[in-house]
Amino acid sequence: MDVVQGLEPKYDKVDSLAYSRFHISRATIDRMKEELRLWQRPLGDLCRKAYEVKVGDFIRAPSPERMVDVDDSMDQAFHLFVLGRPDSLFVTEKGKIVGLIRFSDVYTKIVEVIKKCDLTG
Repeated sequence: MDVVQGLEPKYDKVDSLAYSRFHISRATIDRMKEELRLWQRPLGDLCRKAYEVKVGDFIRAPSPERMVDVDDSMDQAFHLFVLGRPDSLFVTEKGKIVGLIRFSDVYTKIVEVIKKCDLTG
């Protein structure tokens, strides 16, 4: 989502201005975006926008609740998935992001293990 929003940076300007200065409601901000016609032609200038935009201008660093270290146990990852309900967790090593654990992959593995359980006797 950060990448898509980065291709139309005006969205972020509307949100940050409205929230920080004026505490405007989400519905009002949505109406403002509609009136400004942001993303009116989202794919028309996609190549130019993608070439010109810098990743560092729009990617937000993940919060600690969305990160696990490569040496953390899967128990820690499960805890974070249950606690915060994120779609994914970033995996870090020595402070750098080196991977991603998607909840859908974890869920698929859980189902696979449960199906192999012999509970008949």
